[in-house]
Amino acid sequence: MNIRTLIAISVLGLTAAACTSNSTKTSTTNSSTTSSASHTTSSVAKNEAVSRNETFECRNGMTVSLTQNNVNSLSISVDTNNSSATLHRTQAASGALYTNKQGLNGKNTEWHEKGGEAVFEFSDPYGNVTETVCKMR
Repeated sequence: MNIRTLIAISVLGLTAAACTSNSTKTSTTNSSTTSSASHTTSSVAKNEAVSRNETFECRNGMTVSLTQNNVNSLSISVDTNNSSATLHRTQAASGALYTNKQGLNGKNTEWHEKGGEAVFEFSDPYGNVTETVCKMR
């Protein structure tokens, strides 16, 4: 056996060992994630109490005030037209998504928040859909 063959076999063996180690870590991480996800789902289902009052500044110049008393709904109030609505939690791939088909101005309203930033979509009184990004103050 020549030196190149020995090196190739050694590299393959180390690669296989590394893959096995990563596979074990991934399996552990996935089971932790599953456990965490089921905890989140059960928390949402229980309508867990939270207390939250926050203000967000939006790129379009609006200020949005949030009041939340449980994980399944939040109330938003917009400074530009003194309107408010209650939005209900909806399943999202990431972050927290709150919607109401009869939200601001009696039209579809969405608040999708993650990490102190939110995408806010609503219709004005004339039916024009507006989407803006808001950041927590």
